[in-house]
Formats: sequence, C-alpha cells, structure tokens
Amino acid sequence: NDDFMKQLAKHVAPGSSVLFVLLRRATLDKLLEHLNQFEGTVLQTSLSHDEEQKLRDAIESSSDSVVVT
Repeated sequence: NDDFMKQLAKHVAPGSSVLFVLLRRATLDKLLEHLNQFEGTVLQTSLSHDEEQKLRDAIESSSDSVVVT
C-alpha cells in the first residue's frame, strides 16, 4: 500500500534503492531466475514460509538494496 511505501522511503539511505515486486501469476523459480542478480533484504511477502526462505536465500547476501514482494 502507499503508506508502507512512503514510510519505507523515509528510511532509504542516499545512494541505495528499493525494489517493489508485485506478481499475480508467476512461479517462484522464474522469479528467482531474475532476482538472483540482486542483493538485498526481504521486508514483506505473501509467500509461504518455504517460498519466502528460498527468496531470502537467493538475495540476502548483503543489505545494499531492499526487496518487497
């Protein structure tokens, strides 16, 4: 929602970025193929616990950027 994005924007450091991903029809493996090039932190998802962990494992090797799905 817009309020979440506005609150998050207040905490983004200069020179860093935020990536919001909204998917309606996709499989996690296809998403990970594209997101595994990024490093970041997952803040919020609607994925199952297992799928969320796969996403975290794929992208959370540093906290230079943030991913919210």
